[in-house]
Amino acid sequence: MSTKTTETSIVAEIAAQHLGFPTLATQKVGSVDFREVAVWEVKDALEAAFRAGAASVAVPASVERRKVQARRTKLLRLNLR
Repeated sequence: MSTKTTETSIVAEIAAQHLGFPTLATQKVGSVDFREVAVWEVKDALEAAFRAGAASVAVPASVERRKVQARRTKLLRLNLR
């Protein structure tokens, strides 16, 4: 599945789960394309989108540990000079 397709499906899933929109395709029917949404629904949808984005770029813990260790080593070397 392409990145764009994946993004589109994740956004559609978030819209359905958190905002109650069965589709994000324009229906050209006011009662379907427009609806009132509570602030907490928008907040939940934004948080879900943030988590999805963060998960898509998550760095494995082992890689992160190596990066932290390399930074510490570099700082120690600089302090010893």
